[in-house]
Amino acid sequence: MIQYAAIIRSQKIMNVANEFDTTTDITEVDLNPKLIDEDGKPAQIKEVRQYQYAWDKQANYLMAMSRAMGTLSKLIKQFVEIADERDERRKKLEIMAVQLNLVKTKTKRAQIENGDVDQQELGDDGFLAAIDKSMDSVWEDGDQDET
Repeated sequence: MIQYAAIIRSQKIMNVANEFDTTTDITEVDLNPKLIDEDGKPAQIKEVRQYQYAWDKQANYLMAMSRAMGTLSKLIKQFVEIADERDERRKKLEIMAVQLNLVKTKTKRAQIENGDVDQQELGDDGFLAAIDKSMDSVWEDGDQDET
């Protein structure tokens, strides 16, 4: 349960505002006690900063989310293994899995209908081309019968 809470919390912490988002952290400061600044404190003679750019922050976020999703998946599998067949929570997980597959199918179908999917992504196996060729012969046969 603690891991699940950490997954939720990390989504709030690891945030990239936009493509120009940068974070600057001071990682090291050297002070010289012999030099005193205006406030009477030792003067700073060296400062080391660490910069983190948007692309780096996003990459770290994606890797963390990938690990978190793997952990969540393992936690769900462990629960299913130890849960009783008649457990209501187990049934809800099964329903959620079916609903997820349905949403994935509807999304893929909408992408195909809108032309948003690359043909390589669909895995063209030549089926459509074969149907087109067979349809040409069907239509040719129909045209010959009418004349």
